[in-house]
Amino acid sequence: MSAWAIPPFACSSSLPQEKRLCLSTAVQAMHICLYAPRVCALTKTDASPVSAADVAIQATVTRSLRAAFPQDALIAEEDRDVVLADLALTLAAQELLTFDVAGALQETDRDGHGRCWTLDPIDGTKGFLSGRGYAVGLALLAEAGAEGAPEPLLAALTLPSEGIALLAEPGMRELHVYALDGALAKETLGSALDIDRFKPRRLKKRHPGMEHVWLLSGTEDLHLSGRPPWTHLCCGSLVKYAAVARQRAFAFVQVLPERHAHVWDHAAGIACVLAAGGRVTDEMGGEVLLGCGQRKDALKLQSGDAIVATGKAVSHQRVCEEVRAALMG
Repeated sequence: MSAWAIPPFACSSSLPQEKRLCLSTAVQAMHICLYAPRVCALTKTDASPVSAADVAIQATVTRSLRAAFPQDALIAEEDRDVVLADLALTLAAQELLTFDVAGALQETDRDGHGRCWTLDPIDGTKGFLSGRGYAVGLALLAEAGAEGAPEPLLAALTLPSEGIALLAEPGMRELHVYALDGALAKETLGSALDIDRFKPRRLKKRHPGMEHVWLLSGTEDLHLSGRPPWTHLCCGSLVKYAAVARQRAFAFVQVLPERHAHVWDHAAGIACVLAAGGRVTDEMGGEVLLGCGQRKDALKLQSGDAIVATGKAVSHQRVCEEVRAALMG
């Protein structure tokens, strides 16, 4: 695949190579999602679908990370052995790329000796297959094998259906939104993109009606006293985190009865909310710990049963109180 031009950085000068990789990944993911000549899908053992675009994005990111940061670990959603065992799916993904998909996928879930990246190639594959909302999430965590940290170092959350990518640096409390769709409609897969076509967008201070919108995953029975019913937003958790970070919703709540989850389903979204000035804890106020390494369910709640993510202008404590009350009865 030829070189990809990416948006100029509008944020701090830290982690410049990592940011370049994140934005390059966002552009490539947009191309793959929008220009897939066909979509081949299978159903995994957990009844969730995986598409050729999932596989192509995972192979692309794996290859890029291997070249740029060979010592870093990578944990990604799609099981390489399951994917490689399905010839039709692998061949469909191969049609989207110019390098060897099978060879690239062999590097997925590799161990590392330093930092760890986590990838959800398409969060909300059902939404992708049906033409509804979905996201691509890539996040950089501090250390492979660590028990967990409360925030990623860096993340990119791409919303292909909206033509944008969110670049988040939680430690600097910086979130920038890049428009990726302006040039893509006129380009073909693999072509170079004009760097001047991409400009960061300003986040609106407040989205009209956001005080009436909150999002829920995990159960349809949770009701916050004094609040309107939760709003359905397809599909996957990353789309919901993005809505909170962009002030399209005041809160996102996900109930985790076992107090753990796959880290790739949340890391990039948590990074965006924190970078936008919001907060993410469990309903008891405990930290949401993000780990990496051999265990793929490396997200752990410190003391509660639900993730609570709130926007910058929202009382996090009050929402946590409401969630606690709802869970108790």
